[in-house]
Amino acid sequence: MSDALLTQLTIIAVMTGSPGPNNLLLITTGVHFGFHRSLPLVVGIVLGCATMLLATTLGFHQLLQQIPASKILLSIFSAGFLSYLVVRLWRTSSLSASPALARPWRISEGAAFQWVNPKAWFMCLALASAEGSADTLFATGLLILLFCLVATPLLLLWGLAGSYLTAKLNQPGWLRRFNRLMALSLLACVISLLADL
Repeated sequence: MSDALLTQLTIIAVMTGSPGPNNLLLITTGVHFGFHRSLPLVVGIVLGCATMLLATTLGFHQLLQQIPASKILLSIFSAGFLSYLVVRLWRTSSLSASPALARPWRISEGAAFQWVNPKAWFMCLALASAEGSADTLFATGLLILLFCLVATPLLLLWGLAGSYLTAKLNQPGWLRRFNRLMALSLLACVISLLADL
């Protein structure tokens, strides 16, 4: 296994397997709606990241670097949307009343969310700059395939974990604590994002 491939595998596994906006949404969706209804979000995340990865390896990130205000605007928009999710999660206390997510996210919504997800941007930019990732269109295709093969099972585990927790959290007090823990975790993402401005 080449050093470049090992680097790419590590980046993908760490970024998609560790807690972040996508995984917090997946576990929350699993809790509120079950594993099967969290699958469109998984597909959307994978498609959205794959599209971003294609764009960044083809040079989209260089275009963003030429517009200095783009990073600030993207960070502010991302922080605003994540803050909205924080408030919705904080207010939810039961599975049936005013769920944090009014319904499971569609594939298109999960894919679109990646474009304002700071962790997804960081991962795609890191992969695009990894040695050998964008030498050819074929190499880019292999990188996207590798991403899909590694990220999908890791993301599925987060949705599965959420559905497993449903039975444990089917009491307002426990669910409220869980939702507030998820809200605080997302708030930590917002603070980290704004601290980098």
